[in-house]
Amino acid sequence: MRVGRHAVVLVSLALGACALPDSPPRDEIAQYGAPNLTLPPQFVAGGGRAGTVADNWLASWGDPALDALVAEALSFNADLRLAAVRVDQAVAYLHAAASPGWPQVNLVARGGGKMSGDSSGLQGVGFFASWELDIWGRVRAEKTAAERQYEATLLDVEYARQSIAALVAKAWVLAIEARLSKAQAEQMQSASEQIVFLARDRVRVGVGDEYDVAQAQASVESFRDTVRSLGLAYDNALRALETLVGRYPAAAVMVAGALPRWPGDVPIGLPAELLERRPDLVAAERRVAAAFYRVDEAKAARLPRISLTASVSSISSATCRACKSSSTS
Repeated sequence: MRVGRHAVVLVSLALGACALPDSPPRDEIAQYGAPNLTLPPQFVAGGGRAGTVADNWLASWGDPALDALVAEALSFNADLRLAAVRVDQAVAYLHAAASPGWPQVNLVARGGGKMSGDSSGLQGVGFFASWELDIWGRVRAEKTAAERQYEATLLDVEYARQSIAALVAKAWVLAIEARLSKAQAEQMQSASEQIVFLARDRVRVGVGDEYDVAQAQASVESFRDTVRSLGLAYDNALRALETLVGRYPAAAVMVAGALPRWPGDVPIGLPAELLERRPDLVAAERRVAAAFYRVDEAKAARLPRISLTASVSSISSATCRACKSSSTS
């Protein structure tokens, strides 16, 4: 009866445990992190237009080849695959943080006889259970911190996806731009070579001099150097694009022959809305909340832990009759 009465009291304490405090509001975090920053109601600089940003904004470029490369990068990019593994790690931490809130059960058994290892002949089995009463909120604070960290990890993955898509589009445009610029430089080089030919004809007929020939030849070499530089830039852009999509950087990917059509200005909305749309900033906010609950967990860890425990065991040997015991505390 006394044990049952103590159990009722402890369960009542657990049900009336201290509630977890809420994490600091966003305005308070912003004031602490940037006390001299005040967001204006509208953007001070011009440009952009009002409205909300639609998903898959790159599709408005109307370039199926670019869309295919972005999809390939989202499937095979090494950084994104690593971010996905970090999500699995965060899930494991979340399950580990939530487990102390449930009863812990252990079963221990030992075989007897000649195979017991120490020739003692002892054999038995023991069942042990314990449940920590989270009166001070330590377990709940640990679990909530793990939840906020998990949310931050998911947002990191989303930010990485958006960044990879943007980098693929940037490398695509740079490759097309370098290709077009190289073609123009090659045309200029060809025209300069024609000027050299004409300058030598002028010398041959006696109306020109070697200075004009040397000057025209210098112009040809200058354009030849420009062609080589633009060719290197084109190859580097292709290699960057292939690296982003997880291929070997052989500069063999094919890009369009013309720049994609301009889809128009990106709707930027209000300053506060722009900040709320950025996954990396929202992830930073979740990490602040996780750190807040870890502080609460550390404070609660200094207080005594109260647990309900129970055990049942049975031990016997060849030299004594079976002994059974059970206890509850």
